[in-house]
Amino acid sequence: MTKHQRRPDALIEILHKVQDAFGYVPAEAMQFIAREMRIPPTRICGIVTFCQFFSLRPKGRHNSVK
Repeated sequence: MTKHQRRPDALIEILHKVQDAFGYVPAEAMQFIAREMRIPPTRICGIVTFCQFFSLRPKGRHNSVK
């Protein structure tokens, strides 16, 4: 977040970095980002749940293809 100087327009990029690090976006990370960037947690949750490329749960190791 310091790289982006806590700019609200960098929120999507920050969420991408969190997902890359954890494999999903944990609730604790959303709360931390909201607190540090001084934006409502509901805004972050709304973005994460709206955008299909974000996940709130870790993905399984093996994805079955049918």
